[in-house]
Amino acid sequence: MQLMKSLYTKMLVLFTMCLFSSLALADAADLTTLTNAVDFSKVLTGIMAVAATLITLYAGFAGVKWILRMVRSA
Repeated sequence: MQLMKSLYTKMLVLFTMCLFSSLALADAADLTTLTNAVDFSKVLTGIMAVAATLITLYAGFAGVKWILRMVRSA
């Protein structure tokens, strides 16, 4: 019984190694037709607009805090 388990385990390992080594040598899928069809320029413009708005708001709040500190200390 132990011999059967050992033989079964060795055959399973051999089969697995043969299967995955052949898959490792396979060609990768060519996705250039999908990636060339996608245009992220409008999305990037939107993200940059939101970032610019957030930076402007942060600078505005920092300026208001600075002015209030100057008025209070005067």
